[in-house]
Amino acid sequence: MRLVYTSELLTEPIAEELRRKGWETIASENPGADVVAGKAEVAIGSALDYSRHLGLTDYALVPDFGIITYGIAGLIRITFPPGRESLSSIAVHSLNSASTILAGILLIEKHGIEPNFVEVSEDADLQVMFEAADGAVLSGDSAINSLPHHSMALDLSDEWEDLTDAPLPYTLAWGRTGHVPSESIDELLKARDQMVLTFPDRIAQSESPEGLQLIYERYLSGSIQFSLPREEASNILTPLFHYPFYHGIISDIPTVKFLDELPETPAEGDE
Repeated sequence: MRLVYTSELLTEPIAEELRRKGWETIASENPGADVVAGKAEVAIGSALDYSRHLGLTDYALVPDFGIITYGIAGLIRITFPPGRESLSSIAVHSLNSASTILAGILLIEKHGIEPNFVEVSEDADLQVMFEAADGAVLSGDSAINSLPHHSMALDLSDEWEDLTDAPLPYTLAWGRTGHVPSESIDELLKARDQMVLTFPDRIAQSESPEGLQLIYERYLSGSIQFSLPREEASNILTPLFHYPFYHGIISDIPTVKFLDELPETPAEGDE
């Protein structure tokens, strides 16, 4: 089985465990496109990425897999220096990333702000981002590492919950219909569970343990969960698809469906 995934502190241990099970795992900047191109059967990536390739190939969600955030979770933040009163410009590492798109939607919908996003290099640190703009969008590892040092921030999970009354889906897993057997789904879920169990060990081994410790504490308090309950999936995911559709970012709202609800044979024309 082949997996393409966004490599982060929270996903890399899952990929490592799957490699031990014999999977081929490939870090990717665009897992959704790679699944459509047939480079892999399964993707782990941003929840928004799941909705970006509709109609190009048939795919569905891995049941019960997701990183879902409630309140102040710390995984996507707009941070700014003390005393900064404007957010008319915001530095980002990619104009097309899910975090940038989400930040733009939230600032327009909730605060009436339509900022100018300033793209900086991928390796630009927070100080460089603050020099380029009023604030900075941080997500994933950069957001986690900023938690102990930069408290001045809008947490986009908290902002999203205020706007929609729903938690923010941060990461999903999905696969090509008919190409992901139930045994592979089980292995992926067991790798997810192993990642959670080994959290304390990874904190001890981390080069930046303070941020990862805060994420672990937020998992223990319920602000971060590593599952997407089937019965809650539609209510959780529909707002995330509705707003990008309304803003013209995606062309259609995807159906919430799961791999284990579909036949384990390729759909016609999807070989």
